[in-house]
Amino acid sequence: DQGSWATFMQTHKVPLILAYYGFCSSTLIVINKVAVHTVQAPVFILVLQLLFSAVVVKGLNCAGVVEAEGLQWNLVKPFLLIVLGFLGTLYGEPCSNVQNTEPRLQKAASLYCLANVTACESSRRGRQQQQ
Repeated sequence: DQGSWATFMQTHKVPLILAYYGFCSSTLIVINKVAVHTVQAPVFILVLQLLFSAVVVKGLNCAGVVEAEGLQWNLVKPFLLIVLGFLGTLYGEPCSNVQNTEPRLQKAASLYCLANVTACESSRRGRQQQQ
């Protein structure tokens, strides 16, 4: 029944989003570890992931599946430090130590948490400025 499904989704929205985010993050970590071990070019893999994500979001936006806003410099600026920090985790470890990606993953996880806090804060500020 369509009504009960919508009610279920609305009632359990936050836990479902958290579960989906956790699933995506954990699988991406495993895929990244295998990719970095196989290709041994972490920055190249990062660039491919970012380009792929941008193309998918743009395609879904054009198809009308999702509504994605354009980039706004005042919202992009706070993430530049996070991007630089993430690149620092890639270049901060010795290149010969590609096998041991756990320290990088721990740093990246911290940066993901910081990115989420920054996104929430930027979103809150954007809503306040619109009001």
